[in-house]
Amino acid sequence: MTRAITLVATVLQFGYAAMLVAVGAAGIVSARWEFAAVYGIDPSTWSSDTQATMLNQYRFLKSVELGAGVFCLAYRRAIMDGGRAAAVFLTIVGLGVAARSFAWLSTGVRRPHSSSSSCSRRSSSLPLSCI
Repeated sequence: MTRAITLVATVLQFGYAAMLVAVGAAGIVSARWEFAAVYGIDPSTWSSDTQATMLNQYRFLKSVELGAGVFCLAYRRAIMDGGRAAAVFLTIVGLGVAARSFAWLSTGVRRPHSSSSSCSRRSSSLPLSCI
């Protein structure tokens, strides 16, 4: 690779890894808020068992996202050199694209939500139950 392509690839790989770490870590601590602000779903309308299950599963998925980002940062030189680390990185990226594509094909592209709940992103401030 030329020096310019190597630099661009390195910056993009680092940015992707940093995004995985930031979004994964933030999602673990702000699951209720994310459900409300991003998806337009107010978890306080669920039973306590459903809240516990859904928030637990969401936080687990966010921890996997965080772990993928930590892997990408820890092995960034090996990823850029090629070999097994690069194959794992490309598998992570490829499976993410495949999962998103499957979701779009099976359920359609997500439309902006229009929620009247108190946890809606349209609210000027969210109640603590949404955080």
